[in-house]
Amino acid sequence: MAKLIAVTTGTYSNKNAVDNTIKYITRTREGENRRDELLIYGSPNVTIYSDNESDAISKAIREFKDIQRFFAVDGIKGRRVYHEILSMLDEEAQSFTNLYQIELFALECSHVYDVQGHQVVYASHYSENLRLHIHFIVNTYNYASGHKFHSYFSDCKSREEIFNEILQKHIRDNKKIITGYSWY
Repeated sequence: MAKLIAVTTGTYSNKNAVDNTIKYITRTREGENRRDELLIYGSPNVTIYSDNESDAISKAIREFKDIQRFFAVDGIKGRRVYHEILSMLDEEAQSFTNLYQIELFALECSHVYDVQGHQVVYASHYSENLRLHIHFIVNTYNYASGHKFHSYFSDCKSREEIFNEILQKHIRDNKKIITGYSWY
């Protein structure tokens, strides 16, 4: 079973939290040395697609900050983003035979945050020591109401169960696809 990990270390409440976390998961930080780990990134509700990657990432960051500015977050203390990582077992990861399948899976998982009214950017990475995993950066402010995203252990476990249901569906669907290509 895939594990959902809530990242609690780090500074997610400073004014640079949005920039730092989105650039971290998309591996677009200046001087980034782990760019080769990045497989895909995207969002169901933030403009993150452009011919120019730098513009795309800047737009995503700006859209997160626009929601926070609209709800006057600058004067409020607390988390600006929430960071979770879905880590998969090798057997689960091997069911994905191409990047498009990973993209569809990550997008479907990200809708769990979207239906709650929160912007989310996801990025999938692969490395020998960390295996296949997907990062989710969630704007803590609801884009419709301004209410904050609160996540407790039980909430994280509920999302983990939902993500595992989605994963099992994708594993079944991917088994139906016959292909000789494997990214793994």
